[in-house]
Amino acid sequence: MKRPSADSVNVENPTSHSEKNSILVRLDSQTPWLMPDGIRDYIGEEVSRVESLRRNCLKLFSQRGFQHVIPPPIEYLDSLLWGGNQDLALQTLKVTDQMSGQLMGFRADITPQIARIDRANIAQRQSIFQLNTQQNNSSKQCSTYINRFSYIGHVLHAKPTHLTAPRHLMQAGVEVFGGEVAATDLEILLLLIDVVVELNLTDLTTTNNLPSKIPTVMSIGHVGIIHALCEEFNLSDENTLWLISVLRRKSQPDLHNQGMHHGLSNAHIELLDELMNIYGSGDAFQTVAKKLPSGKAQIALQELRHLFELAQRYFLEEYSDTSAIQLDWFVDPLTIPSYDYHTGFVFSFHCGTAGIPIASGGRYQLDHQGVECPRSGTGFSLDLLSILPYVQNPKNQQDTPLIWVESNLIQQGQLPFYTKLRKTLSNDWKIQWASGDPKSDMQQKKRCSHELVVKNATEFELQKIN
Repeated sequence: MKRPSADSVNVENPTSHSEKNSILVRLDSQTPWLMPDGIRDYIGEEVSRVESLRRNCLKLFSQRGFQHVIPPPIEYLDSLLWGGNQDLALQTLKVTDQMSGQLMGFRADITPQIARIDRANIAQRQSIFQLNTQQNNSSKQCSTYINRFSYIGHVLHAKPTHLTAPRHLMQAGVEVFGGEVAATDLEILLLLIDVVVELNLTDLTTTNNLPSKIPTVMSIGHVGIIHALCEEFNLSDENTLWLISVLRRKSQPDLHNQGMHHGLSNAHIELLDELMNIYGSGDAFQTVAKKLPSGKAQIALQELRHLFELAQRYFLEEYSDTSAIQLDWFVDPLTIPSYDYHTGFVFSFHCGTAGIPIASGGRYQLDHQGVECPRSGTGFSLDLLSILPYVQNPKNQQDTPLIWVESNLIQQGQLPFYTKLRKTLSNDWKIQWASGDPKSDMQQKKRCSHELVVKNATEFELQKIN
């Protein structure tokens, strides 16, 4: 199967799936409200669907025992980029704090903030442990504690990750710190499967505009394989960074043309080229195992295979008959995530015809100078805005009755009428106001089950719309 990539996105139509429902207006450069590239408004039904997605995610995360946190959207750079991630630093928009004169950044990713919250939580536990036991070995003791955090928030990218990518995202995700590595890795991957099914994704891009079973791909890999190969090849730090950049872009021409100038032999280049061409189902593990050298690379591959088989079996047993999702599983032995803090297994979830993943995650470790016992974590995040084209009827809105109300009724009845209307809405009814646009109102009224008809200043009735 062809690997999902940014090249498969429709670049001929710049207002593709993420913008097809927005209001687009041609404005000249002097218009003060012209939006920056990759940033737009979300209005009307889009907002309702985003809010429904957000509530569903919060509910599911809470049910699974995750503590919800709300980190600030902007921080000092020293705090925001405390993991030392260079790729993340390039994506962070920077401003000067008018109060202190220090540089601040608007977050491009929430994961480092959650890692900081985990470190603060552990530091607090260490202080309490030392106070209660008069022992100084609290770092080792507290490093085994397990924290589970969930979050939903806005992020902003300094530049798009590819040609049609948005720069404004709404990330929802979870992170687990501490605990047994294999168990938490599996927990996170299975939770992502549950989230995808719970969000009720459907394919709305068919020619007849009817929902159909949506093709999706779960692609997983292990960063440890690449690190082990770089160690096996005796590459310097500089050459390792170059190779990671090449593998991230899947650029075989750069590998062949420049590989020998960056410490690679012909045998190394041939091996990497063969591994880059491997992208397939579970049968690919045997092919990869025959090509990898013994040692750390083989160990990482075995860890990945065990996780792959467990997650695939879970989906087949739980959702193969009832889910609206057709989930295909593929292994990518040389996958490299967008940010370089990952250290273990990684995965990405692709939906429909979109070349970019709508969810991604894996195992990582964010080191910082002066921090004892660095803690690794596993998590994932998904962009709620990018999956809007695949959301039709959110589950918690399907049974909400809509009431059609003409825009001038409040002025007719004044306060007593409004008071009674408020009490009626407490029974889970929802108002759909007339906008005054006949064409739009005709479409909106068709979605309503009842119409509000005023009898006098204090009385009204709800009439069912045929």
